[in-house]
Amino acid sequence: MLYIVTALYIEAKPLISLFSLKKDNAYTKFQVFSNENIKLIISGTGKIKSATALTYLISNKDIKDNDYIINIGFIASSNNNSRLGDIVYISKIQNAYSDTTFYPEMIY
Repeated sequence: MLYIVTALYIEAKPLISLFSLKKDNAYTKFQVFSNENIKLIISGTGKIKSATALTYLISNKDIKDNDYIINIGFIASSNNNSRLGDIVYISKIQNAYSDTTFYPEMIY
């Protein structure tokens, strides 16, 4: 199963269309869209809402080793070479609120 978290509907809309996801009315606290292999939840903005939504989504699931959880969303950039729609590979994440830096594991 692929679990996807997006903050906003505008981020989720292309994925809902691409994967033919349908509104899952079994979930009432957040908007969830799903098919046989994918569950997508719209969390709202911020790390607490994202964590809460993901916990809500998977709390009663039997997560397997071959399941994946990804967060897809918009980012801001100070790079003038970036264009709307560019796909970027994130190697460094800076949290402006806590002044911390995180270097995610690079999976190719």
